[in-house]
Amino acid sequence: MKLRIAMLALSAGVLSSCGLMVDNTFAPPPIAAEEGDLFIDATASALPEVQGGSENRISFLPALGLGVGYALTNQDFVYANYQLNYFDNFALSTTARYQRKLNLTGSIEHFIGGQYQYAYSYFEDQPDREAYSNGAHALGISYFGRLNSPGAVQPYLGLQLGAGVLASDFDVSYGMSTLAVGVQYRFADAWECRLEINQNLGFDLDDSNSEWGGGLTASFRYIFH
Repeated sequence: MKLRIAMLALSAGVLSSCGLMVDNTFAPPPIAAEEGDLFIDATASALPEVQGGSENRISFLPALGLGVGYALTNQDFVYANYQLNYFDNFALSTTARYQRKLNLTGSIEHFIGGQYQYAYSYFEDQPDREAYSNGAHALGISYFGRLNSPGAVQPYLGLQLGAGVLASDFDVSYGMSTLAVGVQYRFADAWECRLEINQNLGFDLDDSNSEWGGGLTASFRYIFH
């Protein structure tokens, strides 16, 4: 029962409905961010909810998020995000992330980093279940490669790995592996947007639906130079 609740709780924003972590706030720092710059963003995502039954169906439901970041140096960035959605349960999630820009390899910018994530979920009363709430913690590492093209459009590819546990029972653990493919577009001096597809790479052998996870994310970001 706890494992089933964990899987549902992890459908919040950074977590897929399959019990595997998928982080749709996973993106490189702004294209034009420099030391001392503060940036904020608004994120909207369409995330899948797996509906069981004789035929498994997937419906895509919205998730909304707000984030803030800061360029500690020209190579070091921190970012935090708060996200809310409503599936068959109320859920919210928070992410705190650090990223380090490495040297260029040809025209590719490399970023490595780490993140902490927390997800909270509240389940309403149902005929066969009382109201219930739970939380989950996760830690992970990440890598991004971004094409340092001369124009305002820069595509990127990222991989994030990690693991987490339930807040109420550290014996209940889950894996996380997220692939992100997207593009950043700087359309003004202080504005940029991104469009991203993210997807689970791992799966749970005990859950036939675990290959499903991820979604489509769009965001707008403003940089205070």
